Amino acid sequence: MQAMTTVSCWRCGAPPSSGDCVAPGAVGSVEMLSRDTHHLLRRNELPTDSEIRLIEDVLAASTTRIRTIKDRISSLSSTIADLSEECNHMETLISQHTTVLSPVRRVPPEILGYIFAFTPCTRSYGTYTVNCPPWRLAHVSRYWRNAALGDPRLWNSIEVSHSGVFPAPKFFPTAMLETQYRLSGDVPLDITVTAWDRSELKDSAWSAQFLSTSPRWRSLRIPFNLPVEGSVWDLIRLIKGHIPLLEAVELQSQQLPADLFLVAPKLREANLTSRSYWQSASTNQIPWGQILHYRGNYNASTQLRILQQATALVSCGLSVNPPDFEGFGRHVITLPQLQRMELWQSELLNHLTAPELKGLILRGPADLTPSFIHRSGCALTRLVVVDISDYGILPEVLKCTPTLESLILDCPRRTPPGAAGFFTLMKDGTPTDQKTNDSDSESNSESEAEARRVLCPNLRVFGFGDTRIGQMAQDSDLLAMLRARFVGVGHGNGDGGGGKRLTSLRVWLASDAPEGMWRYHNVRGLSTGIKMLADDGFDAAFVEGPQAGLWMERNWV
Repeated sequence: MQAMTTVSCWRCGAPPSSGDCVAPGAVGSVEMLSRDTHHLLRRNELPTDSEIRLIEDVLAASTTRIRTIKDRISSLSSTIADLSEECNHMETLISQHTTVLSPVRRVPPEILGYIFAFTPCTRSYGTYTVNCPPWRLAHVSRYWRNAALGDPRLWNSIEVSHSGVFPAPKFFPTAMLETQYRLSGDVPLDITVTAWDRSELKDSAWSAQFLSTSPRWRSLRIPFNLPVEGSVWDLIRLIKGHIPLLEAVELQSQQLPADLFLVAPKLREANLTSRSYWQSASTNQIPWGQILHYRGNYNASTQLRILQQATALVSCGLSVNPPDFEGFGRHVITLPQLQRMELWQSELLNHLTAPELKGLILRGPADLTPSFIHRSGCALTRLVVVDISDYGILPEVLKCTPTLESLILDCPRRTPPGAAGFFTLMKDGTPTDQKTNDSDSESNSESEAEARRVLCPNLRVFGFGDTRIGQMAQDSDLLAMLRARFVGVGHGNGDGGGGKRLTSLRVWLASDAPEGMWRYHNVRGLSTGIKMLADDGFDAAFVEGPQAGLWMERNWV
């Protein structure tokens, strides 16, 4: 057999005869042996004895070679595994040491405390459980713990809870209250009371400690109508005359001790009903002349009596139950500093004047007339109308509010008439029934241009919800109006020659719409049109689904 020149393998560098080469096609003994058997593989004849011995040598050599290759593979696999493990270890070390250099480790403790103060709790008030900040934040690291323990502002929300109301039996144990008293230092306290038969309330030492903090109370929240026989009132009664820093109260009980808050020189906020305007607290203990923010649900007589006394109001939320205004005639109350107002009965506007009013929320069925705006001479910048009765009343109102920057309309139960004409007026700035006289076309053009300028020329934010979005014949009018308002057709370019363009839009399917309506084809068509506005770079979105009404209420109203 002819001698072969010794050449290293071009794949792995091993000599061909070493047996270590694992590259396919390498020249070796197996290949040389098999050369003499190739002719046997192409025919079906019986091999001779010498050929049989040759084949047996090829099989033996191939088997040996396979064993060598597998051993080599196993060795390389082990090497690869070791190298991969070492690589992962190095990456972990890099990550750990990079974390040590993180800028957050250099944030001063006072800045950390300021950030912690904005950390949301799992409940809407107080540091209610150890799962809420700052309890949990104090367990992240020693540095964070020192920052949390050293900032008394993080510990000033204290709740005296009733174990029978909530399923967890260890909410705010006495030890937690005592810890918060100590860590809160001398900062004002926000107190929430939901207990009336807790054993600690009858403990004289605990009660004395609780009452000793009343000169530091900044707010007092009693969100339930607690029973009068409960021992909690025995405690609350004792704070009279000892609340010099109290600024806000939220109460729903008719059983409050008389004149409880008359000696509260800093009291400025009185929320005497729930956010749904369901229950109400008694009113005879509130110094109304110093109240700036008020929310309440009372009959017409009580509500008007409160407003007569609360002449310093800056914001208020009012519901009249029952809405009986007979006997009050044309009696009008002036609120000279009122800037924001929410009403559940628009009839109350007939008895109010608010020259400084900026924001108005009307919940329905709402009948807004221009008389209130004319009488007040106010410059509204934000108007929200929920459950509007007729779109036809809006044009006259909007003509009286050229300063309006935000308009939000929601019709959760029915579609009122006049929508198509309203959208056309919002787009063109002229009534749909206005006619042009050919003999006086120039003056008519000037008047039309003037109408376009005076109808909400400063409108920047528009929100709209309806039960029949996607089924209304005026959907096309709505889209045309929105595009005109965004692009600026007929409304100038915001430089004073016309109206400003919209900067933000939300359209939603109203909360009481039948389930599945958001899947209607026309809804998709409307949402596609609004998406095209968004694709053009405008802040526009169509909010759909059963939670659309809830989203609207939380984020826009």
